[in-house]
Amino acid sequence: MSSISKLVWLSLCVSSFFSAPVWAGFWDNLWQPEQPVDQTTPPKNAQRFEISGTLPAYTQLELVGYYTSSVCTRKEIRFPNGDIANPYRATLNKSSVLRQSLESGAVVKPFSLVLALQGGGDCDWQLEDLVLDLTLVPSHPIWQKVKSLKDDYLQTSPPLTPSKPAAKASPHDGFYLSQELTIEPVLAGSEEDTNLVSALPLSLNPVYYPVVIYSPKTDSAFEVQLKSNLQSTSSLWSSTATQMVRFDKDAVLRVEFNPEILPDYQVNVWRQPDHISVHYPDGTEYRYPRGDARLYAYGKPESMLNTLSASTKAEDKRLLAQIYWAGYALAKDEEKAHNSTERRPRAMT
Repeated sequence: MSSISKLVWLSLCVSSFFSAPVWAGFWDNLWQPEQPVDQTTPPKNAQRFEISGTLPAYTQLELVGYYTSSVCTRKEIRFPNGDIANPYRATLNKSSVLRQSLESGAVVKPFSLVLALQGGGDCDWQLEDLVLDLTLVPSHPIWQKVKSLKDDYLQTSPPLTPSKPAAKASPHDGFYLSQELTIEPVLAGSEEDTNLVSALPLSLNPVYYPVVIYSPKTDSAFEVQLKSNLQSTSSLWSSTATQMVRFDKDAVLRVEFNPEILPDYQVNVWRQPDHISVHYPDGTEYRYPRGDARLYAYGKPESMLNTLSASTKAEDKRLLAQIYWAGYALAKDEEKAHNSTERRPRAMT
């Protein structure tokens, strides 16, 4: 091809590229934002979680999927150990969130929700973990009860400033009537501790109950939180339970989720300047030094000490003896352990 022919051909290519439709398409593609996972349709053959069960009355369930992408990344300047003289550029995976929610009315409501492991889209989103967040709606009897409790408490025990009139409880102030359950999918063959990982299908039947925390002489004088028996023992202010599940090549990963709400099971916590006392519905009470308080979940023997003491069942007496013998919930007391049952309990490990 002669030099003149080459020049003519190049001119045609350039003029064609800079024509309005082509130029507009080029910039559209260049600046087109990556589709987040909630705007994509997962591949039809993608592995997926199918979560089904029944939702208690006057509750809301939100299914949240947290996705990450190694295809789409972002740059970030970091300063190792706070050394501003030696910054470096880190390449991090981008993340996206998919939310689905549903609400029940005055009766229990069957539900079924689907969440794909591969979210598809431009970034090839991959599910990192999912959260089931159960919330009591304001029409729930527990919510109505704690609003009245807060009004009464602030009227009788105003915090910090006794000269000021007690504040009226707002619909949400100081109420944490929601509980999150996180499920982390773990690929079969990974190195996670097998004692912590469950196989699928998975059946979860959490029992939720309110914990009312009274804190005289503090700014947060009254708090109410929703707790779950999925936590065998927890700190007062810890609210999330985590379950790892192992999956392999199955197309559908099934999870049964059937929560229960206990409106009459209320645990009361009093925070005093030198100690914290925890009161359970059967009259069991524990006193802890500040900062060392434990909260035993519904159905755990440590939260039913008085019930066990009054029981005539042999298995309850043995369980009570174990509690005294181990010294976990209470100070170790071998005499009470011996008196609780004629059989000496096996030492707990």
